[in-house]
Amino acid sequence: MVEIHRRRLSKFVTLDQALADPAYGRPDNYVGAWGLSWLHDWQISNGRKRTASPDPRDWITKAGEGLGR
Repeated sequence: MVEIHRRRLSKFVTLDQALADPAYGRPDNYVGAWGLSWLHDWQISNGRKRTASPDPRDWITKAGEGLGR
């Protein structure tokens, strides 16, 4: 799995390095009924219109159907 991320040029950092990113100091003021992603929360908290979420890929939907929910 690590090799896949290396090929995609992913960079692994420590938790302290990640938390030093200014993005984590931004406000997250969203309160509502929707289970939005953190990125959507940031958009709303910064007065921007929330972008649409992509539909899940077919294989994800099919896998979920097999869970019997």
